[in-house]
Amino acid sequence: AGSVTFLTKRGQKPRIEDSVIWLQPVKATGVPKVVPGTYTVASRSKALLPHIVVVPLGSTVSFPNEDTITHNLFSVSKPNDFDLGFYKRGTTMTKKFDNAGVVNVYCNVHPDMSAVVHVVTTPYFTKADAQGAWKITGVVPGTYRLNAWNEIGGSVIADIEVSQSIVVGQLKLTIDSRQ
Repeated sequence: AGSVTFLTKRGQKPRIEDSVIWLQPVKATGVPKVVPGTYTVASRSKALLPHIVVVPLGSTVSFPNEDTITHNLFSVSKPNDFDLGFYKRGTTMTKKFDNAGVVNVYCNVHPDMSAVVHVVTTPYFTKADAQGAWKITGVVPGTYRLNAWNEIGGSVIADIEVSQSIVVGQLKLTIDSRQ
C-alpha cells in the first residue's frame, strides 16, 4: 500500500484516481500467473467510461455503445492498434490485448471522446483512489519494480523488497509532470 502525489505545472490538473500502479517481479518465486479477464469501457453520454482501465495481458475489453448515436472506436497505439468500425446503440464490440503497454482509444466520430487501456504483464496492479491511496494484496515475497503511471503526469519507478511482514522501498510515489 502507498500513495501517489503530483508535482505539476500551472494549469495541469491530473486526475489522481486515473493513476495506474503495478508491481513488476524482478526476483520473486511463486508469483501467480497472469490471468486474463474481461473488462468494459462503455460509450455513455459521448464519453468513454471508465477513462482509464488497467488489464492483464491477454484480456478482452468490451466496448458497449450505450449512446443513442453511432460510434467508431479505434487506436493507432502499435502493436495494439485496432478499428472497431461503426456500431449503434445496444451493440458491443470487443478487442483482445496481447501486447503490454498504453493503448490510447478514440472515437472517429467524436474527437473529444478518449480512453486509455493500460495492459500489464503482472498479476499485481491497481488504480489509486481519489486521494491517491492504493493497495495491492497477495504479493509474494521478492524484489519488485514498483511503477506508477498517469496520463497527464507521466511515470515513476522505484525498486522495492517485499518480505513476509514488511516492505522495504519507496511507496509514496510522486509523479513529476512539470517536465
